[in-house]
Amino acid sequence: MKGAHVTLRNFGMGVASSLIAAGFGLWITEPKHWISALVIAGAGVAAFVATYLLTKKPAPPATPSTVHQDVKQEVSPQVTINPQFNPQFNPSIQIGVAHPTEADHRRIESLVMEFLKQYRKLDRSFPQPLSVIVEGVRRSDPQLTELDIVEALNSLCTKKLIVRRPMEIEGGYVYWLL
Repeated sequence: MKGAHVTLRNFGMGVASSLIAAGFGLWITEPKHWISALVIAGAGVAAFVATYLLTKKPAPPATPSTVHQDVKQEVSPQVTINPQFNPQFNPSIQIGVAHPTEADHRRIESLVMEFLKQYRKLDRSFPQPLSVIVEGVRRSDPQLTELDIVEALNSLCTKKLIVRRPMEIEGGYVYWLL
């Protein structure tokens, strides 16, 4: 359950119910151990009563007030026109994100290389899928997009610093250091 939290009352009631059920289950499956079953179920009942008496019932969520207040707005009938008003409007629309600079490309490439170096052991590199690389590099810089990281990987492949091989996985490729 997303967002669920356990209160002491819920936990205590859960434990008590489990003890009662365990005692009842023992009595059903092993009738000759009825004393043990009675002790376990009795402990559950005691826990249930103690939890009920020692914890508060959670308060219901607060409801918004239904009291309405009248809001009066003052309207000014005066309109003043300034003949010297001369707005300078230069519309420009930015679509997408700014392109990274060459320095940004080098920084992203170095983040990718540092991430892939973690998987080099005993002079052997282990291939990593694109999704793992993207997730790992984003831990270093959450602002990076998958496209930025893919471009860095392609650039590193062109520079023959890493190897890319197709594979039938999400992202379609695995990468590793040479």
